Amino acid sequence: MGCSRTRRLATGILIATALAAVAFLCWLFMSYCSGRAQTVFAVYLDGSGSLLEVQQRNLVEILSATEGRDDCEVIVCLDRGVNPPAMIAWQWAGCRVFRCGAGFSETLASPLQSGVPQSMPVDRFEKICADADTAWRELIQRSYRRQQDRYLAVAGTPEQAIMVQNAWRKAGYVFMDDLAPDAPAVAKMRAFFAHVRDNYAGTRYVWLISGHGSGWFDAGDRPGDRAFVRADLPLHAQILRDVCTGNRPDILYADMCYMAQLETIYELRNAADWLILWQGVAPAQGHSFAGLFERQGLVSPDAAVLAHNLCDHAAGVLKASRLDSALVLVRPAAGLVEYADAFQQAAERCDAPDVKAALNRMKPFETADVFLSQHADLAEVEQLLRDADPGFRAQKNFVTGVYSNKADMTGISVYFPVEQLYTEKMLTQYRGLEFFTRGGEKGWPRPALERVRP
Repeated sequence: MGCSRTRRLATGILIATALAAVAFLCWLFMSYCSGRAQTVFAVYLDGSGSLLEVQQRNLVEILSATEGRDDCEVIVCLDRGVNPPAMIAWQWAGCRVFRCGAGFSETLASPLQSGVPQSMPVDRFEKICADADTAWRELIQRSYRRQQDRYLAVAGTPEQAIMVQNAWRKAGYVFMDDLAPDAPAVAKMRAFFAHVRDNYAGTRYVWLISGHGSGWFDAGDRPGDRAFVRADLPLHAQILRDVCTGNRPDILYADMCYMAQLETIYELRNAADWLILWQGVAPAQGHSFAGLFERQGLVSPDAAVLAHNLCDHAAGVLKASRLDSALVLVRPAAGLVEYADAFQQAAERCDAPDVKAALNRMKPFETADVFLSQHADLAEVEQLLRDADPGFRAQKNFVTGVYSNKADMTGISVYFPVEQLYTEKMLTQYRGLEFFTRGGEKGWPRPALERVRP
């Protein structure tokens, strides 16, 4: 009897101890997560050129829509360019960064200042330290403590903070306040997104970039030579790729025109888990940020759900705009590389006379825009290649959502050279694309190129 009671007592103690341990671990986890937003949005508004007034209105929308919202973190950067007009509320050149939530007037009056990174992911912290000189590395390491998957800054005096920030500079870290108004777009965006990642812990990160776009082609050297385009900093595929290298978000949404080309998507295949891109023109008023940040579904722990929610909202904007355009949601990991290889292999074998005749009958997009008129819808080109090459069986499984206002726009374009006047200029940049290197001179766009050469 005594032994039985002792065993029961021991068993009860073990169970109670186990439950207490579970409760303690849960408490630790909740304590760790309590300061961590589920979703962190970093919004870069490029107002350095002809979109300045639009981007200023977008900032007003964002600040107003996020007032009092504390279930997600929203950090926004407005770049006003080098010599913007001076207005009462907008008296700065270059970039200013704001943390949303307090309302329009209070937030606008309190832009964020560059300072010691407060909460840096372990991999980023250790990578920068490993590349730094010993003295700077040791000073930085003494100024942080590790907690789970991040390094947190240890509180110190203002003098110590200045020393630590200078150590980061010596280690190669670039702060927003160190950049001049005329700094390259890639440097501004990289510094902004680094500031967000290194100060705001989250389970999901969304980089949302609003500005002029042109896919893989540099808008600053765009055929047509339009003055308002030349005044803008080009935001195209390789810039976005470089911005996300080493600081990869879960979702990259490019609120920019002409970004959904096969070549651009391939260039951005490692930039994010999910891409949201416009095939044609994006609405001039952009994303309707007020509607975006007032809606529910922005804090889903599932990146796929969040990506579809964002794309659904953008689709509503597209539908209301009635523009001849389309929007696509892409998950590059779902077979993009395999599809690109199959596409280029089929293009290499595209030499039959009937295929060439079909290429000659094909027409690009009917538009006054010189750049877009050198593109065709991917679905039409793909079908032509499939007819010519039965071995081309790869499917566009990486496309998970398409929204279109125009029957001949199915979400993705591909370069389709038409006018000899612009071909050589565009080919110079095309040959620098990773998509081109998959097929080389024998792949795409060779079959289409032969139709416009004398």
